[in-house]
Parts: sequence; structure tokens; C-alpha cells
Amino acid sequence: MDSNTLVKVTQPQNLQSSVDFFHYSQSGGESFIAFSSLNWPSAQQIQYGLTNPNPSRLLTLGLQQYKTSMMIRSTSGRAYSLFSFNVTSTGIQLLNGLTTLAGEMLHFHVDAVPNSFVLPPDIKPLFKADVMTEGQTDFDIGEMVSTVYPPTIKKDDVTQYQCTSNSLANEGDFIIVDAGSGYGRLIRFKESAPQKGWLIDVRGTHLITRPDASMMAYIEKMQGQVNQLITAVSEDTGLATSFFNYTATSPDLAYFGNTLNSLNASVQALLGRVGIDPGYQYTLTVTGANWTTARAVGIIYKTSDNTYRIRFNITGSIAGTITSFTGTIFGVNIKTGFDQGIALAAGWGGQSAPPYQGLVFGGTQTFYISGPSMASPTFRISGDVELDSKPTWATNTP
Repeated sequence: MDSNTLVKVTQPQNLQSSVDFFHYSQSGGESFIAFSSLNWPSAQQIQYGLTNPNPSRLLTLGLQQYKTSMMIRSTSGRAYSLFSFNVTSTGIQLLNGLTTLAGEMLHFHVDAVPNSFVLPPDIKPLFKADVMTEGQTDFDIGEMVSTVYPPTIKKDDVTQYQCTSNSLANEGDFIIVDAGSGYGRLIRFKESAPQKGWLIDVRGTHLITRPDASMMAYIEKMQGQVNQLITAVSEDTGLATSFFNYTATSPDLAYFGNTLNSLNASVQALLGRVGIDPGYQYTLTVTGANWTTARAVGIIYKTSDNTYRIRFNITGSIAGTITSFTGTIFGVNIKTGFDQGIALAAGWGGQSAPPYQGLVFGGTQTFYISGPSMASPTFRISGDVELDSKPTWATNTP
């Protein structure tokens, strides 16, 4: 069978037997009948010998699965077809403007045969029976179980019910939780098994099988690597591992990746605001008479008062004998109104040069060097100077 083929199967059953419940619409006009507020006065209970199940129990049965198995009978003689109502998780919704009649008594009957629907072929029925020993509260199903359609569970042949909202604090006998490895599920009972133990029988739901042993080995290896990575990032940033939605047994890879991306963007923006160099280095274009560039790089950054600056290192040589030199750094507009000093070292023929002086001219893109006569010198220039604006080519600088 092709892996993409869909097969029609029967939904898992939440009901162990058929269910009947009743509602008296005294004034009529109701379009929604809630399971939690069925009206069945004591007079009707006595007259007909019929009582409603616990409303909170109705809410846990997943009756929305059973629309095609539900019949509605009315004392008015009105026929309720499948096209006249929907079943939700909380009640019965009448359709097409239909409302109850005054004094109408309704009988709802649900057979324990759920609707049919489509599932992928790698989902199959689950049948598992085992003994829980004294003190145990968890029963390991061993594979991924649907939480939408919980299993039918019996303890010493007594049917157990899932707690409302899957919380042990609510009415019910058990909840379904992750197995801890992130790849399976546990049935967790409110009470621990007594000395004689319990016989647990689980069936009627569906599961998706775990990957084979080889694939699991790769998954577990990756999980170990991610555990180490998150711990290292936590130590470097000073943020708790919980900041990355991390638990030792089940790291959330998607959340971790998204958080890192968001954190990186926030850090880059923060560094730009406080004047700390975000670290993007550009290659500079330097020109001048008889000049040859060996290396020219610079970092554009912004201080906390929104002033742009450039930190640069330039190395290059000049053909011929000079006592001064004027060069241009393309696109770098030096702050207008004053000149700024730069540092430099010079040499030729393997000898150190006498002191040279350097500066950048305000309102221009040029730097100036002057000093004793030198033949074919090499200059090493560095500086950190204020700019009028961010260069147009500094597209990676905030």
C-alpha cells in the first residue's frame, strides 16, 4: 500500500454501552441544549422512572463523535433527522432555525458505535493488558496514543474514566501524560496500586508506532546534542534554560530555534543602540595618486545618541618619493566642521620611518598624511572617527 493512501476505519470508542439522557423544555424556544444544564424535574423522574446521568460525565464522553449513532425522540411527535441537529462537545445544537416546543420532552439515545472517518494507514488499534504492582501510579502504553479519542481502560475489570480536562484535580480516575522521553504516553492514575496490584486492560483507541530502533538512535543522539547546546547557550547568555522552553527529557526544537533568532535580533538592535559594535566588517575602497591598497576594512556603528562612526584599518603603499599624501575613502562622509586625527605607522626598505602625522578632513571623504621624505613607503593607518551620516553601502548596519 502506498504510504500516502488513506483507509477508512472506525473511530475509537469512548462509550462502553449506550447512553440515554433527557430534557424537558418547559417554555420552548431553545436552539441549544447543553449537557451541563439538562432540565429533567423530579416530577418527570418519578412519573417515568427515568433519571439523567451525571452532567459532568456526559462532557467527558466525546459525544460529538456519535452524531450518526444518536436518535432524538420527542413527546410532540416531531421527527429530528440527522440534518436538524449537530452534536458538539458541550451539547446539542438545533439547525436551520429549529427550536424546542413549549412542554416538549426529549429523549436522546446514543449507541456505542461511533462515526466513521479517515485515518492514515500507520494508525492501528491498541490492545494491551498487564499488571501494575504495589505503589505504581503509571501504566506505560509504550506508544503514542490519541488524546482526542482516549482509550477504554479497565482496572480489575472496572471501567475507568479520564479526568475532566485531563487534570488529576478534576473528576475522574486517570490522566494521559507524556512518557518522559517525548515519544510515548503514560496512563497516570489518581491512586497507587495496592499490595495485590491491579490488572490493567487498555483497548479500543488508536496509536502511531514509534520509529524503528535505528531511527530512534539518531533521534536520541540529536536530543543529547541539543541538550548540551541549550545548556551552553544558557551559560553564555546568563538566561535560564526555561527561557528556551527547555526540559531535559523533551526539548522543543522549534521553540529553541525561534527564540535564538529572536534573541539574536534583539541583541543586535541593543548593541546598535548602546554604541557597542555589532561586528559587521566592510571592505573599504581607498584611492589616491600612485596608491595601491593591500588591505582596507572598516566597521560602521551608531552610538546611543544616533551618531554614526567608522572604525577602520587601512594598509597600502605609494610609488615614488613623497612628503605628503591625500587619499579618499569612498562613501565615508567625515563629520563637517572639524578635522580628526588618525594613527599611522610607515616604513620602507625594511626600515622604520621618522614620525608621520595623519588626519581626516571634516566635510570630505579624504585623509591626509605628511612627514619627512620617503621613497615608496608603506602606510598602516587606523582610526575611529565621527561621520555626518551612515554610508549608503553600509546596508548591514542598523
